[in-house]
Parts: sequence; structure tokens; C-alpha cells
Amino acid sequence: MNDTAVRHLPRRPVIAGFHPDPTVCRVGHDLYVACSSFEYAPGVPLFRSRDLASFELVGHALDRPTQLGLRDVGPSGGVYAPTLRHHDGLFWLVTTNVTDGPGHLLVTAPDPAGPWSDPVRIEAGGIDPDLAWDDAGTCYLTWSDGGIVQAELDPRTGTLLTAPRRLWSGTGGRDPEGPHLYRVGEHWYLLVSEGGTGLGHAVSVARGASPAGPFEPDPAGPFLTARGTDHPVQCTGHADLVELADGTWAAVFLGVRHAGRFPGWHVLGRETFAVRVAWQDGWPRLAGPIEPVAGRTVRPRASSRTPPRVRCRVRGWGRGCSPTTCCAPVPTPGSSRPAGASARSSATGRSTGSSARTRPWPPRPGWAGSRCASTRGTRSRSSVRAAPCAPSRTWVT
Repeated sequence: MNDTAVRHLPRRPVIAGFHPDPTVCRVGHDLYVACSSFEYAPGVPLFRSRDLASFELVGHALDRPTQLGLRDVGPSGGVYAPTLRHHDGLFWLVTTNVTDGPGHLLVTAPDPAGPWSDPVRIEAGGIDPDLAWDDAGTCYLTWSDGGIVQAELDPRTGTLLTAPRRLWSGTGGRDPEGPHLYRVGEHWYLLVSEGGTGLGHAVSVARGASPAGPFEPDPAGPFLTARGTDHPVQCTGHADLVELADGTWAAVFLGVRHAGRFPGWHVLGRETFAVRVAWQDGWPRLAGPIEPVAGRTVRPRASSRTPPRVRCRVRGWGRGCSPTTCCAPVPTPGSSRPAGASARSSATGRSTGSSARTRPWPPRPGWAGSRCASTRGTRSRSSVRAAPCAPSRTWVT
């Protein structure tokens, strides 16, 4: 990947705030994106779009305690990178709850808005599982477990039909993870993230004649990375490809918007970005950024399933959030509101006050130890904690 390719990277996210590890699939003209949710409940938010630039939150894949075990979860525990696919009239989502393992969780739904099934557990170690089917209907589970491994899977029962085998694990970077497997033309392509989810993050690609390989790497080097550059979006990785309804291609990936001098900092966590992709000489290449036209990138979900307003109190400061309002910090008992911290509507800029009703924490029975999803907006594993926002609000970047 050269300097010209870096200039194709976007500067603004399509889903702002803490929405890492995006995965995407298309059904007709509709594009659906799911993200990891770590220790937050409900888990795995799902978004719908027609252009990969503006999104609507449609639901969560793991929205009840029978699906999502988060008891005694700690920071950066819970649900890691998912894969979302559509096959045989169903949406399939596979992910790993590292707090409730070992094993991966596979859920299905006829509509991404739900309801989603209770999970089928796949008895395998590691993280970041991927699903792919060949023309004969064989399902392949590919995941990260000390390298990229693969086995044939019965997706209805979660049974591995073959012993796990090693695949291509990148170009030598640390922590190969986040694999995705695709059939494009006569080749199978394996997308792998490597280098860790920090400043060395990159996405590499290889291709082979079968889903089991062997795979040859792209001679041009990484498909996507910002490492070693001054691009304002860094830590780029965990990409997923999708063919659009018009026959062109795109990718979603995570990144962070750093600020300050070395080593830098960020308060919005790992966000979801998008980029156009063109195929050249049988390899995917970045072809231009996809960014929101205006400030609003995510519309609140207009549904009776919209979660009620919740006031969350995490590590001192709490927040009252509603589907259409992003409130400023509110003081916990015994403290005072900081100057200028009046709540404001993200859509109008008008002061709204702190009108959210107080509800017991955790937000739903059975999720003892989990964090409310309305604190997910700016959560980051290694950044300064900022005031969080509800994922169902109107995002402004």
C-alpha cells in the first residue's frame, strides 16, 4: 500500500463513537453492519444503510440474558469481533463472548431487527470467527487461534465436521486476527488483520483456488493501513468487503481519530469507517473514501423496540440518554456539575436539562456486572474516558 492509497482513506467515520470491528453484508439494495460490543448490553448493534454513508440502528443481535452472559465481566471483556452474513434466506451472525467461553456463538434471524435465535455454541477456542459457504453448501468456519485456522462446520448444530487446519496468517505481523473469506470470480480471498489493534494495525489479503487454500499473498503488500503515516485516522484494520447493488465494491473497517502529540490520545474509541474498493489485476485496491455528506450519520431507531431512556453511572460520572438526545455529564450524589455541562440535544443544540428517568443498574435483570449500552458511545480500551452517548442517538461527527 503506497502513499496514493493512503490518500483514499476517509477522515470521518460513517458510524461514530465506540463501534469497533465492523462486519457487513448486503441483501438487495440494503447494507447491514454489525459491530462488537465488548462488556456492554445489549450486545452487537446492527445498522442498516443504502449507501454506507448514513445508517439507521435496527436492533441488537444479543438482546437478552439467555444469549449474552456478562456476569462479572471486566473492561474489554464480553463480545469480540462478529461476522454477519446472509445465506439461504437467513441472517447469520457468529461471534465470541470471551467472558462466557470457551467457544463461539452463532445466532440467526430472518430480519436483522430480530428476533434473533438463542445461540448455538461452537466448541472451539480463539476469537473472531467468520462464516463462508461454497457452491456445494459446505460451511467453513475460519477464526483466529494463535494464527488463522479453519474447519468445516454444521451451522445448525455448531459441530465441527473436520479438524481445525492452519491457513495463511498474514505477512508476519503480530496478532493475526479478524479473518474474512470470500469467493470473487475464480478465486477465494482471505482478508486478515495483523499488527495488533494499535498504530501498527493493517489488513492483508491473500487468494487461492479453494476456501481451504493454499493462499498466496498480495505482492503489493497491505490492502489497508495507516501505519507510519500522518493520516488523521490511525489504527486502521478489521476490514470486511462487500459487493454493492451496482456491482462496485466497498469495505468497512475500524480506526481511531488521534489528537495531541506523540503518542497521541483519542476519546471516541474505535469507530467504523468505509472506503470504496476497485479490483485491479485480481486484487482489491482502495478507490476513494466514503463519508457522511452532512453531520448526521446514524438515525435513531423509530421502533417500539427502542430501549427506554436510562441513566447510567459508571466510575463516578453518569449520563442520562434518550434515543434522540445526547446529554452532558450529570453529577453523582455528593458531586457538582462541571461548568458548561448542561445537557444539549445533538440535533438542535438546545439545552434539554437532565430529564432521563433514573433506572436501576444493570439496565436489565440477569445482566449483573454488565455495563449499560448507553455508555458505549465513546468507550475505548486505551483512551481517556469521555462522557458517553447512547448508540441509538443521532450521531454528529
